[in-house]
Amino acid sequence: MGKGYATWSAAWKCRRCWTLTTIEKRCDLLLALGGALGLAGESRRVLDEVAPEAFSLAETMGDGIRASQACNLAIEGLASQGGPQGFGTPEAAQWAERADRYPQADTVERAKADTVLGLLSLYNSRPEEGVAHVAKALELARRLDDDETFW
Repeated sequence: MGKGYATWSAAWKCRRCWTLTTIEKRCDLLLALGGALGLAGESRRVLDEVAPEAFSLAETMGDGIRASQACNLAIEGLASQGGPQGFGTPEAAQWAERADRYPQADTVERAKADTVLGLLSLYNSRPEEGVAHVAKALELARRLDDDETFW
């Protein structure tokens, strides 16, 4: 694993001794750690430890942007862990519901939330609902001209 991962891993291990002055800093560090762990193939750890704590801190602050980011970390972890079938799990349903609560209209986060809601619906035998969510996400990604979200 890379040097960046080793740095974040060391920071994670001593997280209880951090003397951060604000919850925002802790949440931002967790979000960055989650991104690094995801790239390092540690999706389960993101799902079990990092995303829930970052989400909780974001909710405590009433910060919808950070809450959406934490949800996206978890959703990426679910996709990495179980592929498309991962969206048929209760864990996916929980993160999809959370992801739906926070994004502002006409944002990449909204498009990602709609995509996840669509996948969840498709894997739970609600194809009409799933197609509607995915179509909405694609239309928004086109309007935002965001290639990464579109694909």
